[in-house]
Amino acid sequence: YYRKEKMESIKLYKKSAKWLFDNLEYFDPRNESKIADNKYKIKAFMELLFVQNMFYPQKLFSSSEQHIINNFIINLINNMSFYNYAVRDPDMISVLPTIIEFLLNQNQQVYNIEKIEQLIEYSHGLSIKKTAFRRLDLAYSFKKAGLKNKFDSLNAIYPLTTLGKNGNNFYYADIDVYSITHTIFYMTDMGRKATPEISTLDNLYLLLRLIQLYILEDNMDILSELLICIKFLHYDLSKENIKFILDEAVAVLKKHQKQDGLMLGPGVSLSKRDTRERIFRLNYHTTMVSLGALYLYE
Repeated sequence: YYRKEKMESIKLYKKSAKWLFDNLEYFDPRNESKIADNKYKIKAFMELLFVQNMFYPQKLFSSSEQHIINNFIINLINNMSFYNYAVRDPDMISVLPTIIEFLLNQNQQVYNIEKIEQLIEYSHGLSIKKTAFRRLDLAYSFKKAGLKNKFDSLNAIYPLTTLGKNGNNFYYADIDVYSITHTIFYMTDMGRKATPEISTLDNLYLLLRLIQLYILEDNMDILSELLICIKFLHYDLSKENIKFILDEAVAVLKKHQKQDGLMLGPGVSLSKRDTRERIFRLNYHTTMVSLGALYLYE
C-alpha cells in the first residue's frame, strides 16, 4: 500500500512539471499577448527563474525538460535587455539579481556587474520605501547575486516583517500570509540554512493553523507556500497531530490537481471559451508552487 502511495505522488509532481514545460512559450516575454502587458510577461519569466533558483541544485523537472528550460532561459537572457526594463521601471530591478543567481548556479559568465550595482544604488531611495518583506526580498536577491547594495542585513529587516513582529494574530489578510511565507523563504535561504530563531513552536502552530484555514478557503496557492515553509524550517514532523494536518493538506492538493497537471489559481474556474494563454496566465503561479510542495512531500 505504501509503495502505491509513493508511486502516485511522484507522478503528480511530474505532471505539474510537464504542464509548465508544455506551456514554456508563455514564459517568453517577447511573445505577443492579448491579455498580458510587458510587466506581467516579465513577471512570469522571473517566477520561472525564481523556482529554478529556489530548489537549486535539486531538479523538479526531468533531465530532458530541465536541459531545454536552461537553454530557453539563457537564450532569453542573452537576447533581451532586462537591464533596460529595470532602468525604465525601478519595480523591475529584482529581475537582475534573479538572473545573476541563475547564471551563477549554471556556471555561466555574468556581465555588467558594475552597471547593475550603479542602478541598484541609484534606485535605493525608491527601494527603501517598500514594505519590510519587499525590502527583505530585494536584500536577499542582491545577497544571492553577490551585488553591492546599501540594504540592511536580512537579520536587521526581519523584526520589521509581519512574522518578525511576532504578532500571532488571529486574523491575517492574504497579503500578510504571503509576507510570512516569503519571509521564511528568504530567512532560511530556501531551506538551506537552519534558523532556530524562526523555527519556533509558535511559528509551527501558526503555520499549521494557516494551513487548515487555507484548506477551507480552497486556496492552493497559499496552501502550497505554507507547506513549503514547514519543510524549509526543518521541524520534526513525526508527531501524530502534526502529521495528520500535513497529510490532509497534501491530499487536498492532490485532489485539486487536474488530469494534465494544472492547479487552478484561487477563485479561478475554467470555461470552454478560455484560450490556452488565458488558462496559463491565471494558473501558472499556483501550478508552480504546488509543484514545489508536491515535490517536497513526495
